[in-house]
Amino acid sequence: MRYFFLVLLGACSYGILSTFIKFAYAEGFTVDEVNGCQVFLGSLFIWIPTLLFKRERVPLKQVLVLLVAGIPTGLTGLFYYTSLQYTPASLSIVLLFQFTWIGILLDSLLRRSRPSKDKLFSLALLLVGTAMAGGVGGRDSD
Repeated sequence: MRYFFLVLLGACSYGILSTFIKFAYAEGFTVDEVNGCQVFLGSLFIWIPTLLFKRERVPLKQVLVLLVAGIPTGLTGLFYYTSLQYTPASLSIVLLFQFTWIGILLDSLLRRSRPSKDKLFSLALLLVGTAMAGGVGGRDSD
C-alpha cells in the first residue's frame, strides 16, 4: 500500500508542477530559465538547513557519487520540461510515469522474482490511470 501512496504523491506533484510550467511558458519563460530556477530553489532549500545545523565532513568520493546519481534526475526534469513545450501536460505526465512499470519490470528480471502484491496493485492503478489519461476506450470528441 505504501507504493500506491508514493506513486500518487509523485503524480500529484508532477501534475501540479506541469501546470506551473505551462503558465511560465505562457509568460515567455524558456526551458532553461524554468529548469534553472527549479534547480536553484531546490539547492537553496537544501543548503539552508545544511548551513544552520551540525555538519559532518563528507568524503569527496561520496560527493562524486551523489553528483553522478543526480544526473538522471536533472535530465528527467529537463526532458519533462521540454516535452511540456510540445505536448499537453496530461500526455507528458503519462509518458513520464512509464518509468514506474519499466522499473518494476527491470527489478523483477534482475532479482528473478515476482513483484510484491503492493507493487502489483500500484502498477495496476498506474496502468488504469494511464489508460484513462490517454483516453483509451473513451469517446471521440468529433
